[in-house]
Amino acid sequence: MFTYNISRMNKYIFSILLLIIYPVLIQYLFSKKNINPTNCREYECKKSVYVVETIKNSIIKHGLNHTIQRMEQLIQTNYDNIYIWEKKNNNYFILYHENSALKNKFTPEANRTQAKTCPENKCDINKITTHLTKFVDTQNNGFTQYNGYNDIAKEFTVYKAYTDKINNVYDENINKTIYISSSFIKNENKNEIDYNKLYIQILSYIMFIILWYTLDNDELLKPSYFLSQFIFWIIVTLNFIKLLNIRKHTTHIVDQEKLNDKLDKIAGILAGITLSISLFFRAFLDIGFDRKIAKHILILYTISFIFAILSLIHVPTKLTLNNLQIKYYIKNEFLYSTCIFFILSIISISLHFH
Repeated sequence: MFTYNISRMNKYIFSILLLIIYPVLIQYLFSKKNINPTNCREYECKKSVYVVETIKNSIIKHGLNHTIQRMEQLIQTNYDNIYIWEKKNNNYFILYHENSALKNKFTPEANRTQAKTCPENKCDINKITTHLTKFVDTQNNGFTQYNGYNDIAKEFTVYKAYTDKINNVYDENINKTIYISSSFIKNENKNEIDYNKLYIQILSYIMFIILWYTLDNDELLKPSYFLSQFIFWIIVTLNFIKLLNIRKHTTHIVDQEKLNDKLDKIAGILAGITLSISLFFRAFLDIGFDRKIAKHILILYTISFIFAILSLIHVPTKLTLNNLQIKYYIKNEFLYSTCIFFILSIISISLHFH
């Protein structure tokens, strides 16, 4: 008996030690540095260079006004996120922008226009334009990046932009310097860690260890000691496999909403199954079971039902991709726990039924 208890404690100590070692493993696996923003390896980079060069050549050949009028045709061929501006009266004047409401406005006025739709008034096009202008005036042309608001994902993200300028453009009887930029959402580093997902999965792992110990599942599965150890380490292994899958990924907010809806449907089905079986089991509690064992199995059913219900709870938050993904990760872990304790209940019934 003493040896059995020592073995149990060693199991918990070892599982916690694995969790302590885990950050070192993650640091090793995800040690690659982010790609320098001036490098151009993605297809989007080549496209941005092509678009800017096309506009630049058109301005030189056909003039500024003629090129601006043709911009709508470029938009129709999916060359969006194009921005053209000039320095005027010690300020920046927008000649063309993907948001037509900003066209022919100075950047401070454009900020006031965007404040009507941009959350928390953080769409500071004046700041972005200042950054791009200073970059081009220093580097002549090239890639840089900045933080901007993504209207599709409903959150702030990093944009990568190729920017160039044309000196001495004759327009309105004066020579102007025209700035041209084509930007796109910066691709995330393939080894970038999604820390929200990481923390949620670690908490889920710790919760499993605590519940296994508190509920004394080893005692419940004691008729088959090796089965108890096998099940425990299989679940720990699955948890660590999940913990390795923490790379950040970006999806459309609509697609993420669909994924969340699917989890809600699954959670509803699992909640119904666990509740009905637990009620059925409660009604026949005395049939073929030791009273203590039966109560233990009922607790497992109840916990699996509670986890399924928790995954159905809706917490009102701001509609952003990040918030939707956090909800998805939490719901997914609750459903994962639901399945674990539901399966444990079935196995326990099989072991103790006479």
